[in-house]
Amino acid sequence: MQIDQEQKLIELAKTDGQAFGELYDLYYLKIFNYILRRTSDFELSQDITADVFMKALDMIHKFTWRGLPFSAWLYRIASNEIADHFRGKQTRTVSLEVLTDALATMQKYKAKLQGYETTVLELLNIHAAGLKGVKYEVVLAAAKRFFKQSDKFFDYVAPTIVALKKSHDIAIVTGEPQFVAEAVRELFGAGSYYSSQYEVIKGVFTGKVASYLALRHEKHQAIGHLMQKHGAGHSFAFGDSEGDIEMLAAVEHPVCLNATDGLRAIAQERGWHTPGINEVARLVVRLNANRHK
Repeated sequence: MQIDQEQKLIELAKTDGQAFGELYDLYYLKIFNYILRRTSDFELSQDITADVFMKALDMIHKFTWRGLPFSAWLYRIASNEIADHFRGKQTRTVSLEVLTDALATMQKYKAKLQGYETTVLELLNIHAAGLKGVKYEVVLAAAKRFFKQSDKFFDYVAPTIVALKKSHDIAIVTGEPQFVAEAVRELFGAGSYYSSQYEVIKGVFTGKVASYLALRHEKHQAIGHLMQKHGAGHSFAFGDSEGDIEMLAAVEHPVCLNATDGLRAIAQERGWHTPGINEVARLVVRLNANRHK
């Protein structure tokens, strides 16, 4: 595949599960063989390869094209996963079946066979089931390593949080499970987090979702607690999907970033901020400065 064709496919895969499936088909064997040569374990290589593509699926919408083959990014993820294993991560956190189910769910969503919220709930259930029997501390440690090493977050996040921490309490509100929220909270020094919760008994995942924070009304309730504590004046919220609409509507400064088509339409209708990635920090500094005028 030519570089320009690959770039177009990657951009399409950020919003199209079928396009990601094409990338999966194109690179699965190369990544699997790369891992097999380093582990000499066929079944383990299958599991690690599934982990690699699950992380790629999760991160693809944040991927920034730098002129290098997509495989270079996958090999880097694979190298990190192999290193995690040989550092003592004996239990894999995702199976090939989980990845397949997740891709199927995304394809139903993109084909408009089901709505956004149904898709998110299905993905949480699939992921939770894939973690059954895994120790929570193992997954949390892996999540912390992953976020510290990855480029999942754009460069604007750290300076934006630094600017806001001087005058605001920072809270992570996400539909992702608690170990993701905890890792991100620690990475950026946020004060608290609200997230979906996977059931954990005696330190081990049961395979069930204990509570969801993925639907619009659920995020609205979560941010409602923050509004009661701090007030809505000069508050900010950042969102990228339809699941964030109620949360964004509750604050004074709603900011939409890398938004889905559904959220982008709502943002345009309501006049919400939709800055480019390189404009976010400047926008926040300017809006925050206005509170003192």
